[in-house]
Amino acid sequence: MPMLVRIRPDTRYLTLLGLACVPVLLGVLMRGRSGLAVSVAGAAFLLLLGYPVVVSTLLRVPVLVITDEGLRMPLMGPALGWDEIADVREDVKVTGSRPVPVLLIDPTEPQDAVWRMRPWLRGEGRANLARFGTPIVIQGASLSSSLDDIHAAIRDHIT
Repeated sequence: MPMLVRIRPDTRYLTLLGLACVPVLLGVLMRGRSGLAVSVAGAAFLLLLGYPVVVSTLLRVPVLVITDEGLRMPLMGPALGWDEIADVREDVKVTGSRPVPVLLIDPTEPQDAVWRMRPWLRGEGRANLARFGTPIVIQGASLSSSLDDIHAAIRDHIT
């Protein structure tokens, strides 16, 4: 039975989405060309932030699918067979002043994994490759399964 991991937005994420609505409302109140520009920029930002939540939560598209054949990341793009995964490990990503636990999935061909990512995510994949040695970094916040459960499920297939 495949393991499906979906986004479950937490309070911080929902607060950020709420704050992204402010420029849209401000632009509507401003009127004119400058108001339109502020509204459009705010709507674009809101769409960028809200897209993963809408697709994963409302449309039920999982963020990560672990099956007997391998793992897929429908929102991110890559699909890797078990023979394409060298290792899975835990690390900590420091964002601002607080450390965030992350799960690192090491593909046997990291550059190939970057090219399998959606075009708008390849820059982040290259940055992750430089920072962690792998382009695939999963943050534990807002997921329906814990990083420990995901780690165990992947580890069971690659060992």
